Amino acid sequence: MNVVAIVAQPAFSRPHSLVYFLAIAACLVVTCIPLFSRRDRRWQRWVFWSGVCGVAVFCFLAALPQWGTAIFVAVFSVGYLSFSAYFATPYIKIGGRIYAFHIDDSEPDRAPDEPPPGAGDPDYDPYPDSYAGSVTAPKMWWLMVPGMALCSFNVATALVSAGKRSWVDVAAAAAVVVIAAGFGYMDSSWRYRIARGQTVQFVLVGVLTGGMFTLLYLTAYRIAQRWPFRPKISSEYIVHPHLRKPDTESPQAPLE
Repeated sequence: MNVVAIVAQPAFSRPHSLVYFLAIAACLVVTCIPLFSRRDRRWQRWVFWSGVCGVAVFCFLAALPQWGTAIFVAVFSVGYLSFSAYFATPYIKIGGRIYAFHIDDSEPDRAPDEPPPGAGDPDYDPYPDSYAGSVTAPKMWWLMVPGMALCSFNVATALVSAGKRSWVDVAAAAAVVVIAAGFGYMDSSWRYRIARGQTVQFVLVGVLTGGMFTLLYLTAYRIAQRWPFRPKISSEYIVHPHLRKPDTESPQAPLE
């Protein structure tokens, strides 16, 4: 019996499978505890990775005696939880460096009573090309590459298939259109360079989408040069000091 069946169908007729199911669920709960804690990051990491190890161990035991399946599900569980940790937490720390998708999570650890970097400095902005001060431009555009590749795969599959189009295919096509036009218009409105200077990722995304992303992005970029939209309630305006300076109030003024 594989682990999928064990986890999906725990039963009292198979006591060991029920025990493993409950143990895995308990360990998953443990991984969530740090998300609601205000204790220091070191403690949060210890709790999170303890839960991850527990999930891996019990997934491994649940799949025995099928060693291949046991190793696969253990590695998969660690990989999945690590993937989630990268995008949502600061818990991946290797060699003193934190690996995280968001800027706040990537910041070095500090004491609970220690002020954040740049506190009191209205011009502090270590990532002036970041998206809303949350994600750096390189990370955002590297994420765009597999994201648009997946959308393109769904659209291409739908086009060559003789079957009925599903809502997933429509959603994938819509995602390409909305994201390309949205990012193009936003980047241009705030006077950033095309793709905020991420040329390699921009070219890759264009190739993966058969040029459609490039066409939509550049069209929206050109439109925003003529009719920009720069509301002061925008997170871009609020987070980046250089956008609030008098010489950037005008849509025609270049960004610093």
